[in-house]
Amino acid sequence: MAVGFWFVATASDATAQQPVITVDPEIPTAIRARVDTVLSGVGPVSIADSVFVPRGLTREGALVQVGGTVILEGRVRGDVTAIGSQVYVRPGAVVEGRLTVFAGALFGSTLATVQDGEEWLRDAPLEVATDADGNLRIAYVKPQRPFPIEPKGFLGFVPHHYTGVNGLAFSLAVGLRQRPEWPRTRLAGGPVFRTARGDVGWDVELARELSEDAEIGVRTYSTIDTSQRWHRSDMGNSLRSLFFADDDRLYFEREGYEAWASMSPTPEVRLRVRWRQDDFNSLENEDPFAFFGGDGDWRINPPITPGEGRALGTRLTFDARNSPRFATRGVYADLQYDHWGFGGDFEFDWAQAEARGYLPTWGESFAAMRVVAGGRLGGGDSLEPQFLYGLGGRRTVVGTSALSERLTGDRMLIANVRYHLALPSPIDRFQHFYAVGLFDIGDAWFPGDSFDSNVGVGGGVAFHGPVKYLGAFVAYGVDSEEWKFYGVISPWF
Repeated sequence: MAVGFWFVATASDATAQQPVITVDPEIPTAIRARVDTVLSGVGPVSIADSVFVPRGLTREGALVQVGGTVILEGRVRGDVTAIGSQVYVRPGAVVEGRLTVFAGALFGSTLATVQDGEEWLRDAPLEVATDADGNLRIAYVKPQRPFPIEPKGFLGFVPHHYTGVNGLAFSLAVGLRQRPEWPRTRLAGGPVFRTARGDVGWDVELARELSEDAEIGVRTYSTIDTSQRWHRSDMGNSLRSLFFADDDRLYFEREGYEAWASMSPTPEVRLRVRWRQDDFNSLENEDPFAFFGGDGDWRINPPITPGEGRALGTRLTFDARNSPRFATRGVYADLQYDHWGFGGDFEFDWAQAEARGYLPTWGESFAAMRVVAGGRLGGGDSLEPQFLYGLGGRRTVVGTSALSERLTGDRMLIANVRYHLALPSPIDRFQHFYAVGLFDIGDAWFPGDSFDSNVGVGGGVAFHGPVKYLGAFVAYGVDSEEWKFYGVISPWF
């Protein structure tokens, strides 16, 4: 195979010798419909043994491959779809569209760029076969029925977090093995062990697909929860707790169940209606082991207001980002509303709205912007501690301390701007290197208080590559007059 060209044979060529592609009607309807759409689309369908886009060259238009092998080292200006193929996406390759692989195999690289995301339908029940006349048939492969129960996580071990009230919380979880076609039933969960507390909770979920776009489900749990997930990711907070006894969250015990129904009228829109019934209780510190911290370094976990809560709520999400894991263009919006009451111990209305925008600017540079507003609606007494906002930290207002009293309240407003300026990467293993600028403004307040702007500014550098995202930043809280350093292992928002 010569470097410097690619060979594409198409079913539409006006040559009697060209193979004909047929689709087995036994393939499940949903998968067959997607395959038919791809084959009937605009542009050629490749039926060559292999298609190779070399490094430094660009292929214009979408690429559809049936069987054989696809090797991508250069750039494709369009979607790439492979059916029953072996697909290799080498470091430095760029797909200016979406990569979709039906069955076959996908050997990807975190050093490649797929702008609209990738999807590998590895369980699609099909294969590409050639008959005696050389014609191609996308044939149905009857799935084998393995044992219906499978372990979740790593051989059934699912870690949750490491905290000052739990130590290590982990599940021994199993669930139903998923079928490739719908409707499907999802059942997963098991006991939750808390090493420092020496007790056992549970977390089990049962869901049923009504169609490709609709689902109903129920979840029951006895778990340790927090309303403070603004400051760090679960992984980041767990690592700081384990190494430095630095846990910046407030916790409470929550036991109950949640039932929901959801639907997606379009691929970008998701609507979910939910009912929750919970019993809340306070927790005391257990001061578990930390490598470089002692018992006195753990934050004291304050009490909450115990009681039973019932809530009916809804959530509407719109997601048109190019990649949820690392978005560089597109928009995202989320709107939530809950009414607490129905005879429980808590009665109030709560809502939260969030909007994000990602704007490419120059080359691979981009700006990311977010605005979030939410909290209790209407008048009345302040909310109980388990429902309050506690801002601060890198995810809300940089340069300020997490759980600061000046950033605590039952309503809040924040705005964040992150600018990533793309620079040549000094390390080959990382595809992207950025100089990053940060600007935040926000506040959380109680009834009768006014909005008090808290500003944070800063900057640093970040890499995007095999570890997805890695950065180091310094920020200054203008109002708190604090300097903070942040090590980041995931995008800001």
